[in-house]
Amino acid sequence: MATLDVDERHLNPHGVVHGGVVFTLVDTAMGQATMDAVEDGMRCATIELSVRYLRPITGGRLVATASVLKAGRRVMHLEGTVIVEGDGRPVAVVQGSFAVMEA
Repeated sequence: MATLDVDERHLNPHGVVHGGVVFTLVDTAMGQATMDAVEDGMRCATIELSVRYLRPITGGRLVATASVLKAGRRVMHLEGTVIVEGDGRPVAVVQGSFAVMEA
């Protein structure tokens, strides 16, 4: 899980959270979920993420969660969700793949 309290720095010129902020937050949550699932001495790197932005975000605390769908020896497949705390409705849903390698 990763969280972010939205402030002015995260907004685009239209007053909406920039998509790159959401991407970075969920990438962090998915990377942590991958690291939680691998053995000590391993590390991970993002191979690809596909983000579906569902609604605009104008403020609040963002919460990104992630779970492993399939754990291979060298590649993990995950799904993630971003919500605004207190609302509960997804603002973005994500599918991703992470490479797993020796540190």
